[in-house]
Amino acid sequence: MTAESTSPERNAVQSDGLTIRPFVAADRPVFERIAGRLYPGPAAAARDPEAFRAYFDRLAQGDIPAEGDLFTAADGADHPLGFVAIGPDRDYFTGHPRAYVHLLVVDDAAEGHGIGRALMHYAETWAREHGMREVVLDVFAGNHRAIAFYERCGYAVDHHRMAKPL
Repeated sequence: MTAESTSPERNAVQSDGLTIRPFVAADRPVFERIAGRLYPGPAAAARDPEAFRAYFDRLAQGDIPAEGDLFTAADGADHPLGFVAIGPDRDYFTGHPRAYVHLLVVDDAAEGHGIGRALMHYAETWAREHGMREVVLDVFAGNHRAIAFYERCGYAVDHHRMAKPL
């Protein structure tokens, strides 16, 4: 993710006192504080549990991965409330262009106030502006709250990825 994005096509979008803009260095402390919300707990795949947890710990320490562009939802005082990372992707079967949501996280104090929905709407707008045909994302099977949220946003299961540890 671009830690300090300067996306020229969408520098900031404002709606109902909420601004969605590229992530800047001043957003890092809030990102670090709420990134722990991304950790799903144990998952079905044969991942080393310590390495899996360490990935999310690194996020919480501000080690933001390089995939996609990171955007911030901020209130009227420019206080960050949530983040979305989105980047280009291609459909495995047809090769058509699509956007991939790498992460979505909202401050627990801001949850239930439309921040996640606004960030997903922004991701969809970003995708349209970049000529993408769809927006895709992954969600852990046990994250029922996130699954319900994405369904309320109009997302549907495309396929199930199954895993069996060996």
